[in-house]
Amino acid sequence: MMKRVLTQRGFTLIELIASMVVLGVVASVSAPLIGAASDSFVTSANNRDDIERLAHAMDRTVRLLREAPATAAGSGLPDIAVAATDNIEFADGSELELVGATLMLTPAGGAASPLCTGVSAFELAYLAEDGLTDTIATPQISQRIEVRIVAGGHELRSSVFFRVAMGSPAP
Repeated sequence: MMKRVLTQRGFTLIELIASMVVLGVVASVSAPLIGAASDSFVTSANNRDDIERLAHAMDRTVRLLREAPATAAGSGLPDIAVAATDNIEFADGSELELVGATLMLTPAGGAASPLCTGVSAFELAYLAEDGLTDTIATPQISQRIEVRIVAGGHELRSSVFFRVAMGSPAP
């Protein structure tokens, strides 16, 4: 019976050094890719958060404007007490106002609270029934408001028609 001699063979020093060099090259090539991917993820997450805040602010703004109280005369026109390009206040006390870089919302009978921070622009354009005539001097005859909000480098625009004006006779 013949015995087989098994030799145990391990890695030589040269094989270990060669494998470490290959792993080092792979790591040095993939590290910037992994870093860029993680930076991209953080940037997109921040953009998504900014856009969600901005969309929420626009949604609340549009809702407040659509649900504007009507004048007591029943003309179907909004009862606007104060109108400016960065502020609107209704007779019931509800208000939207840009204070510094914070868009403040005051519901009817409530306290002012921040709606959106980091706002670089909040603009309101008051328009007549024709959609062209500026009615900021007489905002009570406004049929529509163009809203523009800019925050975090993102911009949202919307046109808002007052619900009280829909179906009402023209003044």
